[in-house]
Amino acid sequence: MNLSIQDIDRLSMLFEPDELAAHEYRRTFQRRPPLEPEKRLMLAVLEDAIFCFQRYIHVKGGKEKKLHDDTVSWIFDRSDTSVFSFENICDTCGLDPDYLRIGLLSWQRQRKSNQNSYGNASPGAKRSARQWGMRGHKG
Repeated sequence: MNLSIQDIDRLSMLFEPDELAAHEYRRTFQRRPPLEPEKRLMLAVLEDAIFCFQRYIHVKGGKEKKLHDDTVSWIFDRSDTSVFSFENICDTCGLDPDYLRIGLLSWQRQRKSNQNSYGNASPGAKRSARQWGMRGHKG
């Protein structure tokens, strides 16, 4: 078998170290923090919004009512494209914004249904039902 110099050069390239492969290997197995600080902040904003939506749902007036109304507007505004919009936060955190909206509306309907069913119940029964609705079990 007669190999030319060009053939030998091409064959020798097969045995040279691939610097990109080492970089890719390190990047694949490198530890990453569970959540980057920006994502943690976005998750905290989302958590606070859900808290305000749930906690102040039946408030009749005052700053809590405004807080609830602002939260509802923020959650259901599909046109907001800012960094901290509901849509962007959900996308960044890997959550489906429509799924969250549907879940919140379902929770709201359930709460209204529960409130109508125990309208004259004792405060303890109301508290128990509230805990059931928020955590899925009595606490």
